[in-house]
Amino acid sequence: MGSLTPQVMADSLKQVGGVVVAIIALTILLELVLYFIFEKTLKYKYALPIMLLSPAVIGLTLLFIYPILYEFRLAFSNMSLDNFKRSYNITDTVIAKFQEAGMSADAIMEMKGLTDQVFTSEDDMLQELTAALGADVVQQHKDAFLQNADRKDGVLRITKRTLFTLKKSLPEEIVTKLQENKGMLNSIYTSERQFLRDAEQALGNETFAKYKDVLLQQSLANAGPSFGWQQGLQNFREIFTSPVLKQIHFMPLFLRTILWTAIQVFFHTTLGLGLAMLMNNNIKFKGIYRTLIIIPWAVPQIIAVLAWRGEFHSQYGFINIILGYLGIAGIEWKSNPFWNYVAMNIVNIWLGVPFMMVILLGGLQSIPITYYEAAEVDGATRWHKFRNITLPLIQPVMTPAVILGVIWTFNNFNVPYMINEYELESSDILVTALFRSAFEYNRYGFAAAFALIIFLILLAFCMVYMRIVKLDLGLGGKRKKAAA
Repeated sequence: MGSLTPQVMADSLKQVGGVVVAIIALTILLELVLYFIFEKTLKYKYALPIMLLSPAVIGLTLLFIYPILYEFRLAFSNMSLDNFKRSYNITDTVIAKFQEAGMSADAIMEMKGLTDQVFTSEDDMLQELTAALGADVVQQHKDAFLQNADRKDGVLRITKRTLFTLKKSLPEEIVTKLQENKGMLNSIYTSERQFLRDAEQALGNETFAKYKDVLLQQSLANAGPSFGWQQGLQNFREIFTSPVLKQIHFMPLFLRTILWTAIQVFFHTTLGLGLAMLMNNNIKFKGIYRTLIIIPWAVPQIIAVLAWRGEFHSQYGFINIILGYLGIAGIEWKSNPFWNYVAMNIVNIWLGVPFMMVILLGGLQSIPITYYEAAEVDGATRWHKFRNITLPLIQPVMTPAVILGVIWTFNNFNVPYMINEYELESSDILVTALFRSAFEYNRYGFAAAFALIIFLILLAFCMVYMRIVKLDLGLGGKRKKAAA
C-alpha cells in the first residue's frame, strides 16, 4: 500500500497545478477577447459586466453544469469496476461463433479445453475432482487439493500455478490427468500475449493463424461500458425492482429516509426555536450558554461522530455505563438495527440543533420589541404573541432554514455511515446505500441513476414546499388587506 510521501504530494500538486493554471490562462484570454469584441469593436455599454461575469460562467460550467451532464451520461451506461479490467474468456457463446465460421470439430474440442471452470465451494471442487480422478485418489490427496487450490474473490480455481504446486506433493500420473482435463483450468486471461500463446498451443499453428483475429474479437470480455437509452432505462428499472444492495429494496430505503428526515427537521426546528427564544431573553451568562450550545456545530462532524460511536459501545460506552448504574440492561447500539437507527438520530439531533438556533435567533432579534409591547397592552397571552407575531415574522428566516435542513439531512452521509459500523442494510438510508452501490459494489452507472432519483426527489420537495409557503404568504397578505 502506497504512502503519502513528499514526492507523491509534489506529483499530485504538479498535475492539479497544471490544470488550474490552464483554466486561469484560458479565463484571462477569454476576458481579453470579450474586451476587444464588446469594448473596442462594438462599443457596447455592457461590456464591463460581460467581462466580469465571464469567470463566473466558466466556474458555473466546470463545477455545476459539467458534473450534472456527466452524471446523466453515466446514468445511461452499465459502467462498473469490471469495465476497467481487460480479460479474455472462451465461453460457449464464443465457441458457437467459431462453429458458424466453419472451424473443424477437433479444433472446437481443443477450444472447449480452454473454457472457464470455477468453484464456489470446496465440496463442488472435490466432486468435480472425484469425477475426473476417482474417489480413492481424491480421498488420498484431499488435503493437498484443498491447500493448493487458487482461492480468490470467493471462488476456487484449478490453475496452471496450482498444477505446478501439486507436482511437489502428488504423483506425476495424477497431475497428468489433471492437465488432460483442461475443462478444469482457469481460462480468464488478463494478458493478451499469454492468451494467444495458449490458444496457439491448443489449436495448432495453422488453425490459430486462420482464426486469430476472430479469436481476439470474440473472446475479449469487459472491453468497456456501453451507453444508451436502453441501458439507462435498465438502470432506473433495477432501482425500483431489484435489490439496491444485497437484500434491501428502494422503497424501504426511501421510507426510512423520509422518517429520518422528518424526525431530524422536527427536532432541529422545535429545539432550535426553543433555545433561540431562551437566548433572546435577558438571562445571566447568556454568552457562555450560547458558546456551549454552538460547540457541537463548531466541532468537525467526522470527529464528533467518531466520538459518539465510541460512546455507543455495548461494553465500554458511556451511555451503557450510565444505563447500568440506573439498573437498565445495556443496549446493542451497533448490532441491533432499531437501536442503531435510534443512535443515528440522537447524534444528528445533537449536531443539527445549534445551526437552527443561530439562524432563528437572528430572526427573533430582528422583530421590533414594540410589537410585543402593543400586544401586551391589548391583553395578549404568550401563546397569542408567539402565534400571531413571532411565527409569522420569523417565517422568512425559517423557510430557507427548513429547506436547507431537509436537503442536508436527506443527503447526510457522515452520521448514518459512521454510526452504522456493522453495515446493517436495515439501518441504511438512500445516500449511504448510494455510496455502497457505487464504491463497495462498484456499480457506477447504477449509482449515477440512483443519484439522479435522489436529486429529483429533493427538487420536487423544494418546489412543493416553496409553492405552499408562497400560497400561505399570499393568503396572509389578502387577509391583512381585508382586515384593513
